[in-house]
Amino acid sequence: MKELGFKQLKSEAGTFWYGKVGTNIVVGVVYIDDPFFYRPDKILLNKIKMRFMEKWECRDLGDLSEFLWMCIVCHDHKILINQTDYLIKILQYF
Repeated sequence: MKELGFKQLKSEAGTFWYGKVGTNIVVGVVYIDDPFFYRPDKILLNKIKMRFMEKWECRDLGDLSEFLWMCIVCHDHKILINQTDYLIKILQYF
């Protein structure tokens, strides 16, 4: 990620950001071999994704809806995350 100009958060090893502080930035999260990127502006987001896919073998699965058992919804420049489906599965198991 650093090769693409991303900076790593000091508080979270798998979270990166690209851009200038105080502006709209691209957020990248990488967990082992599962990355995702977020930014309201799709043009810059797609450029970043293409550069990432040129460097590492992966494919673009479109807009993010689930990541590590979390349901993710992007709405009005907000990211809403819940684990309701995972919780229901665990409750049914026990």
